[in-house]
Amino acid sequence: MTINFTQQPVIATIYYFALRDGKYTQFAPLGSGTANTFIYKGYANTKMPTYPATSAQLYPEVSGYDFVWVTAGNVTSDNPMNVATDTPLDDAGTDYTLEANTVSTKILSADSRKNNVFVIYAAQPQKAVIKYVDQTGAPVAVPAGTPTSLTGVTGEAYDTTKLTPDVPGYSNPVITDTAQVAGKVDSGKTDEAGHTIWTPQAVTVANSGVFGSNNSTVITVTYQAAAQVANVRYVDQNGNPVVGMPADLPTTLTGTSNSPLANLVTRQ
Repeated sequence: MTINFTQQPVIATIYYFALRDGKYTQFAPLGSGTANTFIYKGYANTKMPTYPATSAQLYPEVSGYDFVWVTAGNVTSDNPMNVATDTPLDDAGTDYTLEANTVSTKILSADSRKNNVFVIYAAQPQKAVIKYVDQTGAPVAVPAGTPTSLTGVTGEAYDTTKLTPDVPGYSNPVITDTAQVAGKVDSGKTDEAGHTIWTPQAVTVANSGVFGSNNSTVITVTYQAAAQVANVRYVDQNGNPVVGMPADLPTTLTGTSNSPLANLVTRQ
């Protein structure tokens, strides 16, 4: 007599977290608007894959972060998920919330709710460059001591409190930025169910408000240069008024703070 055993399909929920300044926050490896969990399908009593090199879809490499494999989690799920659909539950009481110090699964249990894996991405140090310009893109001379760069870690919001000093002749500073952040591109492949397999890739975005990867963040503070009026006097080398100047030469000029004037009044 032959007895055939069929492996029991199960799932494991992978939870992704970013570590910044000693704090853990839920993290979407493929970028804003994507999931911060992943549902792995396997079989009871088999090993849970653990190596990024052979399981890149489970543990993607993310620009600006170092992958850390966690064997004993010290984080909790703030948003209970439906492990079958990877969506938040309206009624958290129908599902589970992970307890602190829950150990990551190594051997898949027949009870899918016990299969939980915690993955932490440690944010790398980053530097942002700061530019101060007027509405035409011309540099603005800000007071001494105003920062020209900031340091932080990937994904961390940068501090704007010292980036808009008062500058005589200018007003209404506006802060914008560009940075490379976590994103995704179509790999051109599909999984067994026919779903697109996405590949992590840094993408450049505007006004993220955070430090990007690869020291890519450029913060631009744009001031509005005030309107100015300049009086024009025509004198010789001794300071005496020049007689017989053409009548059409201007006696006043208008412009904005620090805009050049000389080329508006000189004549051969």
